[in-house]
Parts: sequence; structure tokens; C-alpha cells
Amino acid sequence: MVVSQLENRLDLYNVLPGTFGTLRKASGLIHDQSAKRAEGFYKTISQSDDLKATPLSEATIASLTKSLQNHWKNLFDGKIDEAFVIQASQIGQAHETHGITPKLYIATYNAITDALIEAIITRHRWNAGQAASIVTSLTSVMLLDIELTLTAYCDASAVKRHNASENAFADQQLDRTMDLSVAINQSAVSNARMMNVIEDVDRKAQSISAAIDQMVSGISHIAENGRAAADNATDAITATRNGQQTVKDAVGSMDDIAHAVSDASGRVDALAEASEKIGEIVASIEAIAAETNLLALNATIEAARAGEAGKGFAVVAGEVKALSQQTARATEEIRSRIVNLQGETQGIVDAMARGNDAVSRGQNVMNDVAREMGDIGTKMEDTTRRIADISTILDEQNKATDAVRDGITGIAGQTGGQVAAIRSAIGVIGQVEGLIETQVSELVQYEIPNRTIRSARAEHAVFFKSVAELLAGLGSSADIHMGDAKACRFGKWYDSPASKPFRHLPSFDAIRAPHLAQHEAGQAAITAFKNRDIVAAEQAFASMETATHEVLQKLDQLANEARNITPLAEAAE
Repeated sequence: MVVSQLENRLDLYNVLPGTFGTLRKASGLIHDQSAKRAEGFYKTISQSDDLKATPLSEATIASLTKSLQNHWKNLFDGKIDEAFVIQASQIGQAHETHGITPKLYIATYNAITDALIEAIITRHRWNAGQAASIVTSLTSVMLLDIELTLTAYCDASAVKRHNASENAFADQQLDRTMDLSVAINQSAVSNARMMNVIEDVDRKAQSISAAIDQMVSGISHIAENGRAAADNATDAITATRNGQQTVKDAVGSMDDIAHAVSDASGRVDALAEASEKIGEIVASIEAIAAETNLLALNATIEAARAGEAGKGFAVVAGEVKALSQQTARATEEIRSRIVNLQGETQGIVDAMARGNDAVSRGQNVMNDVAREMGDIGTKMEDTTRRIADISTILDEQNKATDAVRDGITGIAGQTGGQVAAIRSAIGVIGQVEGLIETQVSELVQYEIPNRTIRSARAEHAVFFKSVAELLAGLGSSADIHMGDAKACRFGKWYDSPASKPFRHLPSFDAIRAPHLAQHEAGQAAITAFKNRDIVAAEQAFASMETATHEVLQKLDQLANEARNITPLAEAAE
């Protein structure tokens, strides 16, 4: 094989320098275990029923194993040159010599490849994009290795077996590739849904954060007003207590006034008694004056009888009479003044009694005021305590809302990071889809039976995924090329003569309705999304999801039912 032919083979199987860099991401499975895998390869072949008649000797197995170990080491290290091609041809010739048929070689190679692919997927299950990339690269180099090895069967029958073997390997790889494509697209749909949900959570978290900021501001304002109200209430309590003390002092002053009034009333009563006694004395004086006047009159009479001898006595009697009359007049004036004094004293007594009553009533009122102000002070103290409690609770609530705000802010930050991560994952999955499409385009070059039916699973899974990404804002309707149910590749085949050998199968008729429903629901979702009718778009997408699950299930059943049917014309597919 000349260099140009080798380069053509490398291009055909898309084996590039980057392919081996991708394989090194799983070097622990591919490179480190290739020697052990070569031992298992020939152990499996030696136990095959095809070699029971001419079993391989231990020496032959050891020689073949050593050659394959070296060969695979060069393969996975990327040392693919003319020496590698010669080595592959020698391995093929050795197989021909020892009766290892291409069928047995391919079956064993597939078993080894399947186990290796399973190990890779398991190892990289948390990174589906990387797993798919490694599997695609591995499949490419394995196909290249098989072709180079099988070229050793150089006669016509060997070439025929070689083509059949390659087709058989491609046949098996197609199913695996379709399964991988469906899984990748289902993962993309899940990511799109997750993206939609997380973006909604992010928007709500931002809204909640803004609302909490407003609430924190309101609580802080209320707490500040509460503290101001508590300070005002404390001042009011102080004023109330001062007023209460003032009232108590006023009550004490009123008590003093009441005592003074009571004392003055007692003194006025004593004055009244003294006035009455003076009146009694005046009455005695009046009586004495009357008697003196009567005596003076009698003395005058007797002096008149005495004549000249009684003139001097008459003068004295006149003087006595005059003095008695003056005394009577003075006594009368004193009596008048005492009567007036008694009237004034009675008025004072009455006024003092009324004042005493007023003071008593004032005392009662002031005592009531003092009690009311005491109650007001107690209630204001209770109100102050309650306001202080409210302020404390609001401070604690403020701290709690700060913690909630920080949590919501953290959630918003995390959702933003998750959105970026999911976008990155979606981008990686898109790259993997491109690799899968490349691999499918390579596989369909082989004579694979019923390839239209089998590849339709991936095509309709991609259609479903594309609509999901459109609704999540991750794609464009211009990127969706699946149209009417009869316009897709499977739809064209379904109504073409190429499908006649399959029309008697149960799944052939069963797939018609869900296939039509998936396309109609998908187009309805796209149209509603273009019209900004999100509710209708989501309803149509839900119908599409149900139809898609049924389409994939029926396609799988149809592919299984059609395995033993030979199509009339593969080209029609």
C-alpha cells in the first residue's frame, strides 16, 4: 500500500492527529490495558467452535498475542505508517493461515470493542460529551485497523468476506451510534428543560432579592421609628411621673390649706364665742347703766326733796346720770359693732366651710388625677417595653432578612453559574452531535440493511431536541430542517416502493399515527413560539414529547421485526 492510499484511508475514517489526543483522555482504559486485551482477544478466538477441528497451539496463541499487542500499541499511539500497514497485513495473513475467518475475527473484535466502549462510557458517565468524543475516535481507528488487517485476504473470496465483515461491523456500529445519538439528544432535551427552569429560578431569585431589599429597608425604617417612639414614650413617662409628683405635691399643699382653713375656722369659732361673751358683758354693762341711771334719777328726786342741801348731790346725780346715758350709748354702739362682727364672723365661718368643702373636693379630684396619671405612667411603661420588644424583634428580623437576602443572592449567583455550565454542556453536546453525524455519514457508506429505519431514530430524536432548545431560547427555528411528516427521509421511504417488503409488519402500520403526530405537534410548537404564544407552544411540545417516545419505541420495534427481511433496493432508501 503506497502512502497516498494510506492517507486516503485515514481521511475516509476521519482519523486525524487530534483523534489520538482524544484517545489519550482514556489512556488508562485504552493504552494501559491493550496488552491484556490482546491476550483476551486470542483466548476468545481459541475457544470458538470454528476452531475445534484445528485448535490453536499455545505457541501460536503466544506468537499471535505478542504481534497484536505490539500492533495495538502502535495503533493507539498514532504510529500509523507503512510499517504499521505491513504489520496489519501480516496479522491478517497469520489469521488466514491458522483458519481464523474474517467472521470470527470481526465478532471477536466487536466483543472487545463493545467491552471497551462500555468501560469508557462508565468511566466518563458524568461527562457525556467527552465519552461520546472518545467512543467516536475509538470507532474510527478500530474500523481503520479492521480494514488494514482484512486486506490480507487478497483473493476474490477474501475480498468478499472482507467487505461483508466490514459491513457487519458497520451494521453493529450503526445501532450503537443510533443509541448514542438518542441518548445524547435526550440529554440535550433534559439540559434544555433544566436551563429553562434554572433561568426561571434565576429571574425569581433576582425578584425576591429586590423585594427583600425593600423589606429590609422597610423593617429598618420601622425599627428606627420604633426606637424614636420608645424614646418619646420614655420622655412622656418621665413627664407623667413628674406631673404625678406635682399633683401629689399639690395634694399635700391642699392638705396644708385644708388644715389652715380648719384651724382658721376653729379660731373664728373661738372669736364668735368671745363675741358672744363680750355681748354678755355688754348686757351686764347695760344692766348696770340702767340701774345707775335709775339710781341717778332717784338721787335727783331725793336731791330735789332735800332742797338747797341736796343741790350738790343733785349735781353729782346729774353727772352720774349723764355718765350712765353715755355708757348706755357706748354700750349700744358696742352691741351694734358686736352684732356686725358676729355677722361678719358667721360669713367668714360659712366661707371657710365652703372653702374647706372645696379643698376637700379638690383633694379628691387631685387624688383621682394622681391615680389616673399613675395608671397612665404604668401603661406608658408597658407600651415602652412593648415598643422596645418590637424594636428588638425587628432588629432580629432585619438580621434574618439579611441572611435570607444573602442566601437568595447566593442562589442567584449559583443559578447564573449553573446556566453558564448548562450552556457549556449544551455546546459540548452540539459538538458531539456533529461527531455522531460524521460517523453516521461514514457508516451509511457500507451495505447496511434497513439503514433508513434504523437511522430514523436519531433523526426524530434530533427533531425533538431542536424544538426543546428552541423553546428554551437556545436555538433558532431556522436551524430546524425537519418539516412535514412526508418530507423527512423516513416519511419519503415510508410511502415509496422501497417499503413494500415491510408493510406487513405490525409496527409498520403502528408507527404511522405517532410519526404524523410528532411532526404536527413539532410544527405547531414552532409556529406558536414564533407568534410568542408560549402557553400554546408548551402544550404542543408536551404532545410532541408523548408522540416522540412512541415514535422511537415503534422505530426500534420495526427495526427488530425487519432484521430478516432483504429490501428490494437499498438505493431507494
